[in-house]
Amino acid sequence: MSKRIDIRGVIYNSILPLRFIENKNTHAIWKCKCLKCHKAVYVSYINIVTGNTKSCASCGQRKLSIEEAKEIYKKKQNNISVIALAKEYNVERSTIYRTLKNMKVQKK
Repeated sequence: MSKRIDIRGVIYNSILPLRFIENKNTHAIWKCKCLKCHKAVYVSYINIVTGNTKSCASCGQRKLSIEEAKEIYKKKQNNISVIALAKEYNVERSTIYRTLKNMKVQKK
């Protein structure tokens, strides 16, 4: 078994890990604080350190403007990755996927 890395007090995007809670199916679960809205969230270690979780669910669901959606669609047509787009617009990858899906439906 590997040694657990203490990430308490280190800020990752808008997530501040407060304390280790438990191991759940080999994933270390941490109680964290969203620095945007100050809600408590429970996040796995790997999602914290890789940046897959940048904030709590309510803050991560930022709506994109129509202009931003059009820019994202054009950039995706030029083979820019979804991860790069998510970092550029500071949103979750699911928001990018949803935007691309909606743009394709509108184009038809």
